[in-house]
Parts: sequence; structure tokens; C-alpha cells
Amino acid sequence: MPEFRLLLSLSILTLSAFGGEKVVIVRDDYGIPHIYARTAAGAAFGSGYAQAADRTARLLENLRSAERWNARPALPPRVQAILEAYCMGVNAYLAENGRVDRVDAAMAQAFSRTAFGQIPDSNDILIAPSRSRDKSPIAILAPFGEWPGGARLYPMEFETADGLAFAGAAPVGTPFPLVGHGASIAIAERGLGPAGERALEQAWAMTASKNVEEAQRALAMGQFPAQKFLIADAEGAVYDSASGSKNPAQGILQSSGGVSQAAAMTRALIDGASTFSLESAESLALSTDVYKAETWQLRIALAAPDSAFARMLTGWNRRADADSRGALAFYLFKMALGADSTALEPSASLSDDRLRATLRKAQDRLETEFAVDAGWGALFRIFREGAKQSWPVAGGAVVEAGMATPRAIAFEQPGTRMLAHGGLAMLEVVEFSKPVRSVVMTPFGESDAPGSPHFDDQARELFSRSRAASTWFEDRKNLEKHSKDRKELEYPP
Repeated sequence: MPEFRLLLSLSILTLSAFGGEKVVIVRDDYGIPHIYARTAAGAAFGSGYAQAADRTARLLENLRSAERWNARPALPPRVQAILEAYCMGVNAYLAENGRVDRVDAAMAQAFSRTAFGQIPDSNDILIAPSRSRDKSPIAILAPFGEWPGGARLYPMEFETADGLAFAGAAPVGTPFPLVGHGASIAIAERGLGPAGERALEQAWAMTASKNVEEAQRALAMGQFPAQKFLIADAEGAVYDSASGSKNPAQGILQSSGGVSQAAAMTRALIDGASTFSLESAESLALSTDVYKAETWQLRIALAAPDSAFARMLTGWNRRADADSRGALAFYLFKMALGADSTALEPSASLSDDRLRATLRKAQDRLETEFAVDAGWGALFRIFREGAKQSWPVAGGAVVEAGMATPRAIAFEQPGTRMLAHGGLAMLEVVEFSKPVRSVVMTPFGESDAPGSPHFDDQARELFSRSRAASTWFEDRKNLEKHSKDRKELEYPP
């Protein structure tokens, strides 16, 4: 078997070096590249080209800042070919656009040792066939992180004629995703710290896995000691590398990481549902339900039954949707509580008189500081430096107001607006139906160029709504019907 793999790798190298191949990059409505090639090396070439086109400065900064480890072991021929093809793709774009910068495989291999440890936390959920409406396993991949900087993930999909397809997100500076899904496997990852010398080899073995058993064999290489993985396959097998859990009795496996409130809220929503579809799993991951808000509604109803403002709060659906005036009013009410504003639930010591005074204060702010139709998104926004304007956001966590939703978004207040700066670093939901269906969203947009239509289009169109976008996984025919952006490349160039 090892001899066969070596011959296969060498044959791929020979085809790439002498026969050449056509690599096609088709971008969807959000500029996410879908790369079609004959070989994995050809797909990596397209990945390097696309990453360089979208995030030139970040890619170069990531690769240049990587520590040059003294020991750099030789990679297996196929992985080495993938890495070198990726760098060739980066350099092809740089040369095409008059840049003198160049990258090499040593830089990318060095960066790989820290690249896959840039997802500090997550709230991933695997849903077994027993809890799926159509008896198809469903995976919710939801890594968290800071949005600006080098850790922002890069969504992509690639398909090769030799049978490999994967849709996910990669740290910029690595040739392929590790978080994402193929035709029969989904991989979620979180953790910090450097990986081992053979990080790329293990990452590739996991990405190329067809089922949980193969992924576990790849994990046995031990190159990600600080990372935790949740893995599911199309046959319904699930695995948690942190606990060793397999095939949970309740049909749900949730990562032990995640912001505690977000994890608790999603768990409550899971327990309240009998079965899931792709659509309901997506709604779960993007839920804007405000944690414990019902306890405040009950208390407000008792203290101020005759107040119109109080009735607006008690009639609110407890969702922090972008257009929800009730959510904005609730935030103002919580902030008006002063020392008790961070409380998730009302304390026994909160008097009716104080609560009524708080309601009046919040009502005054709502009516004097905001337009008559202003909702949550009038105050809670997403803004990318270099963009022309900010956009409304749905959901998020506001610690100072004791508010949180399963949709994890963190805010800061540099001025009069609350601006999103971190939280959900990517969302991908996949259902292993036939055909496989999946959706994806990431912060801001695919491109780092302020003049690109994909600079903040996801912020504008997806973050104000509780929905993601199709990955077009293994659906090239329909993708091409909708796409207006197609690039053909020759590998080697």
C-alpha cells in the first residue's frame, strides 16, 4: 500500500509537471472561489491564486511572520506537491499584477505550524440521523474569533477530477481548509498553540478523509496536541477528540467549548426540538433569541401592567432581530438598571418602584434618542475599516446589559454605535443528504480590497438576517448559471 501511494503521488507530480492542467475558479454571488482542477495540486494552485487576489497583504504578512523552524522534515510527495503548487499560484498572481514579492514552500510550511491554532473557541454541534428529519446527519460548524487581523478565515470550495471535494475555510497562507466538509465528512476544530512539524501532512490527511475512522487515523499522528476536533460522517458516525465520545444516546454531540451562554442557549433550543433539517439547524446556529428575557418580561408585567412601554416589552418576541424595536427597548431598559444591568434574571431585591422608574428612563431614551422606527440594528452595527458605511446586525452578546443570543457576536463602543468586532468567525451547516446540501457565512466579505464588491457584502446582506448562503457544493452546473466571475488558469503556469 505505501508503494502504491508513492507511485500515485509521483504520477500526479509527473502529470502536473509535463502534461499541465486547466484550473478554473468560479466565484459565487459573494466572491467565494469554487476551484475545479484535475488534481489536488492543481486545486492548490487555484487556492493560492485566489487567496493572493483577495487578501494579498494579509497573505504576505502571515507567511513572512511565520517562525522559520530549524527542523523542517520532508513532506510526503503528494503533500509537498500541493504546498509547492499553492505557492506557485500565489506567485502567479503576484507576478501577473506587477508585484516583486514571492513566497516559497518553506514559508508556507513554517506558517502551518501556527495557522491551524488560530481558532480559540467554537460552538460546534453534530446531529445524528436519529434527530434528523430526513435521517441524514447534520453538522453545524461555528468557530469563534476576532474578525480583524490574521486569524480571519478564508472560505473556499474545491473539487478535483480524482474524486476530492471539500468546502470550508482556511487560514490565509494555507493551501486547503481544515474546518469544513467533504462529500462524506465534516470537521470542526478549535484550540490554540503551535502544531507539530508534520502539521500540513496531518491536516491534509484529515481533509482527504472519507469517514470518521480515517479521520481518527489521521489524528493519531498527534500533530495538533492542543486542538480539539468534532468529526461526523455521512454514515452517522460522530466523534469528539476531546472526550473520546462517540454516537451519543440523545443524537446530539456539542463541543465543550464555546461562549458558555451561547452553548447553554443552543442546548436549550436543541432540547426543545424533536428533529432537525438543514434549514432548522441553520436557524438554530443563527438564532437571535435573547437568553432569559422571558424572566424579565414576567417581572415587568407584574410591576407595570398599565404602562404602554412595559406592554411593548412584554409583547416582544424576545428576538434581537435587526428591525426589532422591542430588542432595542429591552437593551435600554437593562442599561437603565445601573448596577443590576448585567444580571441575566431579575433579583428578588428589585422593587416595583425601582423597576417602574427604570422603565420610564428607558422609554425616555428610546423616544428622544432614536427614530420612531428604530430597531436593534439602529444601534448594533457591523463596520469594516475602509468601508463607506456600517450595516445593521441581528443578534449578539452585550455583557454590560446581560444580553446574549446563540448567534455569537461581540461588540465594542468607539462612539455612538455598538460595532461588531468578533464572535462567529464562520458558520457552515451541512446536511449529508443526497445530494449533500450546505450553507456558509463569514464576517465582512471575501476580499480585503475596499473597492471590491465583496469587501463587506456579507456584512450588508447576511449579518442583518438570520440566514447564510449556499456553498454550491458539488453543484457546478447551477453555480455557473449564476456566476459572472470565472477565471481559467494553467497549472503549472
